[in-house]
Amino acid sequence: MDKKLSTYYTNKIEGWKTYSDVPIRFESNMDTSLTVFYLPERKNKASDQASDQASDQASDQAILEFCKEPKSLQELMEYVGMKHRTYFRKNILKPLLDKELLEPTIPGKPTSPKQKYRTKKHK
Repeated sequence: MDKKLSTYYTNKIEGWKTYSDVPIRFESNMDTSLTVFYLPERKNKASDQASDQASDQASDQAILEFCKEPKSLQELMEYVGMKHRTYFRKNILKPLLDKELLEPTIPGKPTSPKQKYRTKKHK
């Protein structure tokens, strides 16, 4: 490997170390180059999944508690600290509506600017 290429890779590796402690390796010959990033292995995927599920359930409970009084979509998003409306609707709001845990105040008009959501009272 020539001196310029060697210096290039050394600089890239040092630059990477500035931003991350994840090991990196560069390989090169005259025709190709390869960059390998070594990501840390997750020890217990089942435990991580259970933790994620518990966290989701806690978030759902917090939203349901918050929505005892009707809240707008914007109020809900601010409450959970989200800014991406589409993501929030699809991944947070829709599952709660599908499970009938939340209900819209204007059922026939899901995109109405006056639409609010409240915790559904089960009998």
